[in-house]
Amino acid sequence: MKILSQSLRVGGFLLCLLFGTQMIVPGQQASNSDSPELKSADVVRLVLKGYRLSGPEAEKLEKTLLADPKNLIAHITLVAYYTSQHDDLSRARKSEHALWLIRNIPDREILHDVVYAQLMKRDQGYEEAKQLWLKHLDTFHNNVVVLANAAEFFILSDKQLSERLFKQLAVADPKSPRWPRELGHLYMLEMQSAGNTPQKEGPTGADKSSLAASAYQNFERAYRLQRNDQEKRMLMSQLATSALEAGEIETAQRWARDGLNDATTATSDWSVANSVHHAHIILGRIALRGGDLAEARKHLIQASQSQGSPQLDSFGPNMMLAKELLEKGERDAVIQYFQKCASFWKDDRGQLVQWAAIVREGGIPNFGANLVY
Repeated sequence: MKILSQSLRVGGFLLCLLFGTQMIVPGQQASNSDSPELKSADVVRLVLKGYRLSGPEAEKLEKTLLADPKNLIAHITLVAYYTSQHDDLSRARKSEHALWLIRNIPDREILHDVVYAQLMKRDQGYEEAKQLWLKHLDTFHNNVVVLANAAEFFILSDKQLSERLFKQLAVADPKSPRWPRELGHLYMLEMQSAGNTPQKEGPTGADKSSLAASAYQNFERAYRLQRNDQEKRMLMSQLATSALEAGEIETAQRWARDGLNDATTATSDWSVANSVHHAHIILGRIALRGGDLAEARKHLIQASQSQGSPQLDSFGPNMMLAKELLEKGERDAVIQYFQKCASFWKDDRGQLVQWAAIVREGGIPNFGANLVY
């Protein structure tokens, strides 16, 4: 469940929900002592439940807060519900619940799993949330849980502060694979976000390659420190992707092939499906860079031949190879990819059909976060 919660953060914030054992400074326990002792798995279930809540169910939960304003379960469930809605009132209510969580449980490890308590600069309440975290960092001096929760909060809105906090955590807890992995994600996010930034403000091509190389170095360190086979398998995909973006083609190919080889001997679980999917995406992109369109098409179709996983079923398949093939005019293979992915991505909200229509008309869809998942 901890690894599943990691992937929920991917869906929520275009990055993985990062994992690892968090350390609490003695004497600095949870400030909200009357709240239930929820575990990570409990919070993940509440977040999933909240995201699928109906309007009447949400209103019923809001009424429970009138009688019990400190109901932690209600706040967690509702912040996920309002994230799934897109009207102004829902955005305001989401901010209210996120602020309550930041005020009341900054030093609780479970805040790491409340993936929708993160606010963006454009969100109502962001400045208040920012000031709360800065105050918490001063109050809970060197509390590793608070440092980690704050670093995650700022990972999209203040990358420099987030990087500084993660580096501080890596020094304080050098044997944990979590912190180098977090840093790897941070650098990949910075590189990937460059596509939405004006060139004069964003990273250049050389900067992007440097960021990808920094990400690779951190993912490699995390891999060396990691002892869990599932988590190592997940790192293989990130190692392959960051190596490819850094221009290290042979290294990327090696990690992708290692992922496929591992899948033939590993105990079958959802992480194997993810590993195989991403390995074929990487190998297809490498083939495309070498001018082998037939091999790239083959890997695209192989990437779609999956029984699915919690992540593929919820957030959908990666579309980077599909996009790059469309840029070469390869429409038929991409439409076939959409059709095959429909067998496991049933909760796509009609996107596969919409994308196929755009491709048939000669266009390239805006794949959004599916270029990152």
